[in-house]
Amino acid sequence: MPSGGLTELAALAQDGGWIFPLRGNEDAPLFGVREGGEVTETICIRSEKEVIVARLLTEDWLNAQRGGLRWVLWHFTGSLADAIGELRTLPPHGAPKAPRLRIAAPSQLWTPETR
Repeated sequence: MPSGGLTELAALAQDGGWIFPLRGNEDAPLFGVREGGEVTETICIRSEKEVIVARLLTEDWLNAQRGGLRWVLWHFTGSLADAIGELRTLPPHGAPKAPRLRIAAPSQLWTPETR
């Protein structure tokens, strides 16, 4: 039986819009992205206990493909289940309590070099 975190990941993948590109390097973390209009959400899974989720402006996501990610609107680091839980409770972009100000991207947030 899958752990709670893996069950949550499967549910997230089925929510629609998420892409988990395969990487040729087996040491690379599992990475997922959901682009949606003004914002993009990402998940970077290094292990079931080390996961980073983030929301950023799509403009910043596209720029990161060319030169590294500098800004995010929000991020959380924790276990797989906790990170997905935090992402799911994040208010939709544009909602009154949704994060709107850019903050420095965490240095451990991994982004693929190409989309």
